[in-house]
Amino acid sequence: MKKHLVFVGGGHAHLTALLHLKDYVDCGHRVTLISPSDYHYYSGMGPGMLSGIYRPQEIRFHVKKLAE
Repeated sequence: MKKHLVFVGGGHAHLTALLHLKDYVDCGHRVTLISPSDYHYYSGMGPGMLSGIYRPQEIRFHVKKLAE
């Protein structure tokens, strides 16, 4: 039975699943990703960004590119 997988948000909880997105599609499943932003910021590095250790672009990943 083929499934329609819907991922709401592209954050930590879905990161591993999104890395295997091609596997789901290759198995015939339909996949939808709903995200309010093109980027997800890794919250664990937020304090380092606020203190000037990291720049914003160093603590984020592009959700759409990950899903392609």
